[in-house]
Amino acid sequence: EMLYHRRELYPMGKVHKGVVFITCGIDVQKDRLEMEFVGWGKNLESWSLDYVVISGDTADDEVWDLLTRQLAMTFATEVDGISMPVRMVAIDTGYRTQEVYRWVKSRSAINTMAIKGRDNQNTIVGLPSPVEMTVRGKKIRSGIKVWPIGVSVAKGELYGWLRRKQPTDPEEDLPFGWCHFPQHPEEYFRQLTAESLVSRIVRGYQKYQWEQTRERNEALDCRIYARAAAAAIGADRWDEPRWQYEAEQAGASLVGEMSNSGKQP
Repeated sequence: EMLYHRRELYPMGKVHKGVVFITCGIDVQKDRLEMEFVGWGKNLESWSLDYVVISGDTADDEVWDLLTRQLAMTFATEVDGISMPVRMVAIDTGYRTQEVYRWVKSRSAINTMAIKGRDNQNTIVGLPSPVEMTVRGKKIRSGIKVWPIGVSVAKGELYGWLRRKQPTDPEEDLPFGWCHFPQHPEEYFRQLTAESLVSRIVRGYQKYQWEQTRERNEALDCRIYARAAAAAIGADRWDEPRWQYEAEQAGASLVGEMSNSGKQP
């Protein structure tokens, strides 16, 4: 409810002037593909740019063709209309695994990563491993690779960001990792907050684990995958000069915003 009432009036499908690059996280279901496009700026400030659902049997090629066309679209910046493409796509392989592999194989490995969630991984993105095999059972090093994603770590980070308060002073920088949202419907925010960290006793030891509090949580998954794509690019390690460089590559209109990217628009 707090996040819903914190929504902003920026237009969906347009890139805010603080955005330096865009990622997309895709969740695969039996009858649809759901995806969120997220714009990232300095201090990992983020803007939800759009949330798209492609309906259809994900066993059919038509759905995957529609996905390819969707991802080929670019986002225009608010200021001067410069086109910005999606920098990295992360798609889950937990369902329709072979269909996902085939689709990923048809794309460039430079901007598409097949991912698999790992609850016990303590980093957001781990080292990828090849999954294609020869007839003799040997992994093909140049084939498709799957990136392990520390979903528990990513959820903890995201929920920490979502709990942060907006400064009362409009001149004060926003907190690190501040998340901006457009006029998404209430269901989006219910899905985004659809899990909680609970304590369980497992074999005599206390264990913390994430559990769903409602059936639908696709918005949370898509956001986690988009975050993993940003981590895979290396944005967590960028210093000030690198952010400046990336901003210049994205468009000259962004450069002047870097020193104020923490301000509320």
